[in-house]
Amino acid sequence: DPRQDGTRVHPDGLECTEDARDTYTIDESDPLSARTRSTRSIRLHRPELPWDARVETRSELSCDAREFITSNELICKDGNEVVFHRTWERRIPRTTPDWGPGGGMGNP
Repeated sequence: DPRQDGTRVHPDGLECTEDARDTYTIDESDPLSARTRSTRSIRLHRPELPWDARVETRSELSCDAREFITSNELICKDGNEVVFHRTWERRIPRTTPDWGPGGGMGNP
């Protein structure tokens, strides 16, 4: 099961809620369509206090014939207020043969 979630209550009353989801897709006729998406959320909360912190992430890995591509988002919240937000992308050159149309092993 690519999904994980749940809440744990620690002896001191701290509630820790986690949610994790992973999705993998590919078109069997197109290896370059392979894509992985992951989301994570962790919430630390004390019901008796006005204390509620959450970190959420979203990441995606894909590729084209020349590069692997990562896209990421990070959101940090204090209650419902976003206190930090960042998105970024990184492109990583392939070091193997070109797998695009006409490329691949044995094709110059």
